[in-house]
Amino acid sequence: MNGYADVVIIGDEVKKELFGNMPALNEKLKIKGKSFRIIGVIGKTGQLSFLNFDQAAFIPYTTAQQYIFGIKYFNRIVVEASSEDHVAETVDDIKATLRNLHDITDPAKDDFFVETQAEAIQTVGTILSVLTLFLASVAAISLVVGGIGIMNIMLVSVTERTQEIGLRKALGATRKNILSQFLLEAVLLTMTGGLIGIALGAGLSFIIALGISQIYQLDWGFSLPLSSVFLGLGVASFIGLLFGIYPARQAALKSPIEALRYE
Repeated sequence: MNGYADVVIIGDEVKKELFGNMPALNEKLKIKGKSFRIIGVIGKTGQLSFLNFDQAAFIPYTTAQQYIFGIKYFNRIVVEASSEDHVAETVDDIKATLRNLHDITDPAKDDFFVETQAEAIQTVGTILSVLTLFLASVAAISLVVGGIGIMNIMLVSVTERTQEIGLRKALGATRKNILSQFLLEAVLLTMTGGLIGIALGAGLSFIIALGISQIYQLDWGFSLPLSSVFLGLGVASFIGLLFGIYPARQAALKSPIEALRYE
């Protein structure tokens, strides 16, 4: 540190990318035009917190300040509290210490900020909530469009099967029977589409999870809760029932005599 040493420790993936199966110790590595001697290779570690050690390179902070960033201050300090109960107290102590060192008397003029993991998690949660709301809105619009499509298909089906409806009524089928028949067909149609959508979504999610875990070496597991499957099927059935009522009612109200005469 005191001698601004031009040495570096590299991660496992960096070593494989640059040297393959060849030894990397004491070899040279250039970072922003400056040559560094490799003095260590970190074994396969993976992701820890926000840093992937396998893809990282570590040099003395004094060397980084002098030759890489051209600064004389720290741009980040990582602090660990003794326990979760002392996090708030630790944050207050850090702020007070930095204000004293920077001669700051007005907290509104802080030239630094302190961020805890709880705040980071809260920020991520807010972003996820907004994305969830956005995706829910897109899904709702898609469901309405799909429902209108189902209704149009069922109306066409009712028109094409007018004689069948008249024949069933002539043989004793009631309005309730006709209504139930077309409602059931609409529900089965949307449930079939729901099953296809769930299968495609699950397959795509599995491929993405597998790709992320392989490419970025993250423990990104695939999960398909049964509750989500049943929810999807339930929503699909409800859409079929809701948008199938009008075509089914049109079929049930047809006069058997006029239906038999329909060409």
